[in-house]
Amino acid sequence: MSIIASIRARDGIASLHRLLASSAGLDVWEVKPDHLVVQATEAQADRIQQMGYVVEQLQTTERYLSSFGAQLTTGYHSAESLETDMRQLAERHPEIAEVHEIGRSVENRPILALRIGERSDSTLKMLFLGCHHAREWIAVEIPYLLAEHLLENASSSSAVQSWLRKGEVWVVPMVNPDGHEHTRTSNRLWRKNRARNRDGTVGVDPNRNYGYMWGTLDIDTSSHVPGDETYVGTRAFSEPEVRAVRNLVGRELFSGVLTYHSYSQLILFPWGYTTDPINDTASRQLMEDVAGDMQNAINGVHGEKYTVTQSSGLYPTAGDTTDWTYGEFYVPSLTVELRPQTHAEGGFILPPDQIRPTWEENEPAALSFIGRVFGN
Repeated sequence: MSIIASIRARDGIASLHRLLASSAGLDVWEVKPDHLVVQATEAQADRIQQMGYVVEQLQTTERYLSSFGAQLTTGYHSAESLETDMRQLAERHPEIAEVHEIGRSVENRPILALRIGERSDSTLKMLFLGCHHAREWIAVEIPYLLAEHLLENASSSSAVQSWLRKGEVWVVPMVNPDGHEHTRTSNRLWRKNRARNRDGTVGVDPNRNYGYMWGTLDIDTSSHVPGDETYVGTRAFSEPEVRAVRNLVGRELFSGVLTYHSYSQLILFPWGYTTDPINDTASRQLMEDVAGDMQNAINGVHGEKYTVTQSSGLYPTAGDTTDWTYGEFYVPSLTVELRPQTHAEGGFILPPDQIRPTWEENEPAALSFIGRVFGN
């Protein structure tokens, strides 16, 4: 049986970090100052307890799923409905919007990008990505709503008009359509893509498959075990979904990148693979400043707090998106972990009535990032 559990260390946070750096096969959901929240089997929980940690079962996974209506899809896109809505958006605004198929998934679904802007040869370009991880449904909706907002305000907002005259915004709301569809039909908490691994297991974590420092960690949060939730794959860019993003970024040479995930209400900047700071202090300060502006913008809407921290401050990861876009292309690259803060508020199963307020607080944050890149 699978459970949701809290793990505490009798001797403090250092032991929790040692656990994160182990290979216990845990699915880590939350990292708090004094505890972790994980999904684990009862056998895994017993092993962790035998290692000297305090393990408290919060609820069974089955109870968690039933508590938050795992089958409730109202307000959330499927891969098919997202394609329909993206194409309709472009059709309503043909002078400034185009849908591009940037690749195909393992199961041959299209991976779609919406290019927004008056020019197709601009050197100022922003990229917004969503849904690397299948179960993070809200991470589809926020980039989609951003695209909708830009297009619907292209003629009424002087700021949006200026940005779309001088630059382009590219939006890829669903990097992992196969995994996302699997969460709708079979397993609401599925995380990875749907690649078939050599040992018979399924799935690679797309956000551990990028090329910068790929494979340099072998821990619970960047695993070389195919059955684990954070399996890094057999090689960098082994997955077609990740290659699609790689090819888009390599071709368009973006000036800034923002990728959406859930949950925990965080704004993360590189590095993820190490606790060392970025050597270039000017770049680090720029990303911290942009993240701080976004944090303030979010807080000013509904009073929600999103914490700004280096990615490895959450937990170490190797081969993630923003380490790659910054490490290879040297552009400001941020990750936003959206609502809610805790699993008790829904975790990965954010109630549909939270879609709109999550967008409302993230709208000014996304626009502030565009403004910093394009110039206000």
